[in-house]
Amino acid sequence: MRLIIISIVTATVSFVQGGYGFVTGQMGPDSAQKHPTGAQPGWPMGMIKLPRRESRVYSIWENGTENFYFKANPAEINELIHMFSEMRTRDHALWIKAGDQRDKSMSGEKYPYNVQLHVPGGISLGMSRRKVRPETYEPTLTVFLDSNDDPAFDDQIALPDNIILHNEVAHRPLQGKVTQPQRNVWHARVQFDGDTPAPNPEDRLVMMFTLWEQGVESGIKIGRVNHKGHFHLALSDTEVEDLSSGNSWLTITVGTWLTDAKPDDVRLSINNLERDRTKVRPVSIHKPRFYYGRILFEDGLPASLVPWCSRLIAS
Repeated sequence: MRLIIISIVTATVSFVQGGYGFVTGQMGPDSAQKHPTGAQPGWPMGMIKLPRRESRVYSIWENGTENFYFKANPAEINELIHMFSEMRTRDHALWIKAGDQRDKSMSGEKYPYNVQLHVPGGISLGMSRRKVRPETYEPTLTVFLDSNDDPAFDDQIALPDNIILHNEVAHRPLQGKVTQPQRNVWHARVQFDGDTPAPNPEDRLVMMFTLWEQGVESGIKIGRVNHKGHFHLALSDTEVEDLSSGNSWLTITVGTWLTDAKPDDVRLSINNLERDRTKVRPVSIHKPRFYYGRILFEDGLPASLVPWCSRLIAS
């Protein structure tokens, strides 16, 4: 395997009083911006359709976790739900809650909304994954129903079959067709040849797990290995059966955050997964070769875009 590491990192950052971290917010839909929303490396396949909707009123990125807010009419809510159901995730959890929501942007502008897309990521997701829980940590969609909403709204919503509905509004009759799967935590361990834990932080590598299904072109992003080579994931009995029969499989992809997983990447056998972490047998994979280069501007200076927040790193 050959790996050339040349990564480009760009971000808009702000300091938030009372806390530390990177935050960026954006008012309005894409039509109010200079550039359209672009799909990010950590997003599930198909998610890009939601942030690009004209009903989006605000979005905020904070330390990797993102929230998108929409002010949508019944037809637009129905559209958002169906787009959400088509995302490549294992669960499609939709929450129905009461109340019209209002909030303030980073600049103090008020915006009302009735739909929220929550996308875990970054530091908060990393901290959550340190706790061994049978969770998938996937995006969730919440619809807020105001008491003044037309009661006929319920009849206008045809929930897709794969929607896992959590309805907290007692007088609303909406019901889903599937329930949240019961899952258990399974453990894996990965190392490079020579018993070296993978990945080594000094190599700036990321080792990602992806779930693939027969007959489906794109995979489902599961997570990444920690700096000691350990990984855990939540699996239901049905998911374990599918992995055992070959109807689905897990792959390990080594690269950077921008490296795309492929269905023919190194596979993790179900035999290398254990419920008991102490019984896990490590999987050895080949360490990629590194090729070093350097990029300079025409005047011979380092290729730095913005001195302190956006840099081109070549190693």
